[in-house]
Amino acid sequence: MSTTVNSTNLNNFADSLSWYGFRRSDGRVGIRNHRIVLSTVALTDQLASVIASQEKETICVSGAFPRGLQKNDEELVSKFIDKVLTHPNVGAALVVTHDAYSSKLIAKKVKSRIPIEYLAFMNCKGREDALIEGSKKLKLLAERQIKLNQVRELVELSSVSIALECGGSDVSSSICANPIIGDITDFVIKNGGSAIVSETAEFIGAEKIFLDRCSDLKIRQSILNFINYRLKLINEDNGKDYRGTNPTQENLDGGLTTLIEKSMGAVS
Repeated sequence: MSTTVNSTNLNNFADSLSWYGFRRSDGRVGIRNHRIVLSTVALTDQLASVIASQEKETICVSGAFPRGLQKNDEELVSKFIDKVLTHPNVGAALVVTHDAYSSKLIAKKVKSRIPIEYLAFMNCKGREDALIEGSKKLKLLAERQIKLNQVRELVELSSVSIALECGGSDVSSSICANPIIGDITDFVIKNGGSAIVSETAEFIGAEKIFLDRCSDLKIRQSILNFINYRLKLINEDNGKDYRGTNPTQENLDGGLTTLIEKSMGAVS
């Protein structure tokens, strides 16, 4: 017995697909409702980790950022903090800073409407006091989440956003894993969803395949420019042509000989 799969069947299947997620104020939908402890500077990373560990429903997010960053670096960290606090999978956050001024600055910039509490380490009477205050604020955040009635609601396939990240490669990557992920991604996008590939270096050597699928010439050229920019940086750092090498031993063990071979799998 065999089943014929055609476009009509796939469209009907897509229409029937739905899932339960947390709809945020900006319209995006989270599949998780994490309560997080966000450390904004390396000095508070360990403190934030211990505070988060006191509650099993809480996770710690940290970036080991140094103090005194200027201009572009400062803007990048600020953007990172904002993106974490407005991420659809985050339902509440305790932001740990080194000083009160930093807390006020972040509070003024962040546009998120989820419950957020701030803990400035320098305002506490030592580490133990900071842990106690952090625990209190986490409990307060949990209560605020309950009052907001953050519950899952039925949403459509168009609300799905897939994040794609590279990993080690072997024979199974080309036979099943990568093609299946590619087919699922195409299916989600066709039905209104989205996907994000975080590493443009994964396109090096397979540019034509990827660029032929760009929606217009402007986007095509923009992506090609960035790939070439990344390639130039990599080659300068290594002092050799990155395309013709494979710098990762597990990829060599898996049967790949060049970066181009890996890129062909990644693009698929």
